[in-house]
Amino acid sequence: MDFLNVFHAPFKRHRLISPYGFFHIHLIPCNYQLLLSLGSTGPLHFEPRFCNMTMARCVHYGRFFRNPPHPRVFAHKKFISHKTRFRFASGYEVLEGCSESFVKIDAEGAEINWLKNLSHDAQRNIQQMLIVVKDLHKDAQKKKAVLRKLNDTHFITHVQPIWAKGLEQHPDGFPIPKMMVLQYINQKWFEDYPSLNTESFPWKGDSVTKNFFRLEYPPYCRLSEDALTKTSTLTP
Repeated sequence: MDFLNVFHAPFKRHRLISPYGFFHIHLIPCNYQLLLSLGSTGPLHFEPRFCNMTMARCVHYGRFFRNPPHPRVFAHKKFISHKTRFRFASGYEVLEGCSESFVKIDAEGAEINWLKNLSHDAQRNIQQMLIVVKDLHKDAQKKKAVLRKLNDTHFITHVQPIWAKGLEQHPDGFPIPKMMVLQYINQKWFEDYPSLNTESFPWKGDSVTKNFFRLEYPPYCRLSEDALTKTSTLTP
């Protein structure tokens, strides 16, 4: 379960508006050079308030915005995929030479392959990531290996389940959301090795549905001593 361990982050929170509702990110003291979104055109990618907090170049791969949310957004009408064919792109090229980037990827199932093929140098230079992860119970070993690769350079500091999708059982024996957003922060922003998270999800202000469930058990949360031995069910 260590590949999904969530850690405490001593940074201020910022509330984003996304296609999935509201959720938070941590604000690290980074002068971003690049905001890169890979996938759909939801406002999660370039929320105007967040764009206005940085002078970074904003690059988007995917469908064109009908009304770009910010004048500094440059959109490529190419889609991110592990396939190589016309109108498909990797997005790796814009990361070259950029040491201060924020990457958001929601690429309709191509996220794991994109991360798998991301070079170590490029990964190390990404300061913050939001990654939509789907169906971790399928092809579990491959996906676990890719997320462990990210853990070499980053810590998970927030999990936002997409509540309507429900829960599945991971082959390692613990419940996982069928679809969730993971926030990763580069390890260089932590003075010491962080403690494991003790706050259950959703956070106050995160978007929830009527029948939401709480993530209050490992690996997401060490809520209490009781939570360490608690057997969680798939029932909200």
